[in-house]
Amino acid sequence: MIDLSSLATGDGSALFLDHVSSTDSYWYSYNPCGAFTDGSCVNVAACQYDPYYYIFYDIGVPDKVTFDYDGLNVVAKYESSDGTRKSLVTLVCNPDMSIPTIEVLGETSITEYSFTLTSAAACTVPSEYSVGGGLSGGSILLIIAFSLICGYLIAGVVFQKFRQKATGSDLVPNKDLWLSIPGLIKDGCKFCVDILSRLAKRGSYNSV
Repeated sequence: MIDLSSLATGDGSALFLDHVSSTDSYWYSYNPCGAFTDGSCVNVAACQYDPYYYIFYDIGVPDKVTFDYDGLNVVAKYESSDGTRKSLVTLVCNPDMSIPTIEVLGETSITEYSFTLTSAAACTVPSEYSVGGGLSGGSILLIIAFSLICGYLIAGVVFQKFRQKATGSDLVPNKDLWLSIPGLIKDGCKFCVDILSRLAKRGSYNSV
């Protein structure tokens, strides 16, 4: 999990305003957490500004963002409100960088724009709710079942030893039940085989 809430401006403005691209002549603004308004870019996460024609372009809104992992960093992918433009922000972790910085790569392909945000806020934080970071339901059930069995055996051995004064194999609680399990399994398998054999014979036909 990555928590960018510490980068929120709280006043509806962009954290990074009018940064010049390294590849084109446009100016770019970006807010990592929350929407901002700049000119005709209203409630956006990223905006492109053409200083020659004085035109603003929505290149990503906060409610149309997905997150991906490129094998090294988390990448936030924003879409414009009309779905025609896309911004990719690579989140680079630097725990020593209290003041975030941004590198604007600009328009890297048609209607696609790239940024690199470096900040301590881009570092992962532990969370029991993070995707893929917790135990599955099946694993939890197995742990519970194993714990109950271990508790049952320990309590049974203690009871047999100190209350029943048992020794050796008699310390195992319900020993007769455990000894009968292999036979029960064998009988169950034999029963299943008999059923399948009967079904197979019932489905066969005599030659005419």
